[in-house]
Amino acid sequence: MEPRCTTGTVAVSEAAPGKLNVEVSVGSLYPILPQQTGRYNVAQRVKRSHAVVSAGMFMTARSPVPQYLPQQWATYTHPEGQIYFARNGSIRVVTDSYLYKSEIADKIVSWVQHIEKEAESKGFALSDTVELYVQLEEEDCNYYFADHAARTLFWLDDYDTTELGLLPVVSPSHLKLQLEEQYWGHVEYHCMHPITFQNNIVDEAINQLIHACGDQMTSSSSTFPYSFKECKDFLDILTPARERVHDGHIVTIVARIFNVVANNRYWTHYGQEQARLSRDTSILEESSGQTAWGSSIASMVSLRVSDFFASRLDTIFTDDYVYSMDWQKFMTQALGKWRGAFVQSLALLM
Repeated sequence: MEPRCTTGTVAVSEAAPGKLNVEVSVGSLYPILPQQTGRYNVAQRVKRSHAVVSAGMFMTARSPVPQYLPQQWATYTHPEGQIYFARNGSIRVVTDSYLYKSEIADKIVSWVQHIEKEAESKGFALSDTVELYVQLEEEDCNYYFADHAARTLFWLDDYDTTELGLLPVVSPSHLKLQLEEQYWGHVEYHCMHPITFQNNIVDEAINQLIHACGDQMTSSSSTFPYSFKECKDFLDILTPARERVHDGHIVTIVARIFNVVANNRYWTHYGQEQARLSRDTSILEESSGQTAWGSSIASMVSLRVSDFFASRLDTIFTDDYVYSMDWQKFMTQALGKWRGAFVQSLALLM
């Protein structure tokens, strides 16, 4: 992807202690989505070794030697164990890049200043509900803005959905559902620093899950992505936590739920002219040119066992989307059919 923002050398007035007025040569600026940051990739292998436990080490009266960060930056640890950094400045900034390494910190500070200048030059009025995510990749920088009020992501330039890795849409509001899914991914990964939400997101999740329970109880084709039991289990977790909306351990759970819900709403065309109200109903235009000769041969060779699989797969895969509860049920039935086919085949061979 071609970078859309200017590149060059940015003067750094804020850097690691003892390093003022540093100039860092920067590369190119690229848009990214939270799901593309490689959070769960293993960036490097680590090696353990024995160490000396100093006298009085870690006792309360002896403060450890601090690790220095640029001004206004602080360290947070996600409940999964991943460390990240956040800056509480004119624009809040978060990054997963390891700022305890001064060379990385210098580059990140440089890039943040570069992006802030770009936003100002393009006339972006960034409110206190907006935060910037940056990720260093050698000399280049990946970025996006997250808006906690609008529950969306945005960038400083125009991009096609194909450039960003997003799926096709039918309307701007349909596109917004994909960006909201990505927004909740950002919140899930960066939940421990202070975030101001417009509503109580725990109450909001509880209300959606209560409705989903009723929908699953009264309909065999509910479009909600979680089963009745899963919804009940989530309610058991969240109901006692409804007053702990600012606890990052709760926020990350709610964000993960909302991420799945937003993804599901994209596939069901939630709020669109033609929504999918039953999970076995197709609403997309059918592709032409499909042939059935392959299915006929498979049916004959498999003693018609494949007919069952083809019929069931056509039922549960609606517009290229399948619900996990339907897939699990299908696999249970498939195992039974496979066992039966094996017995029949063995009898023929004998």
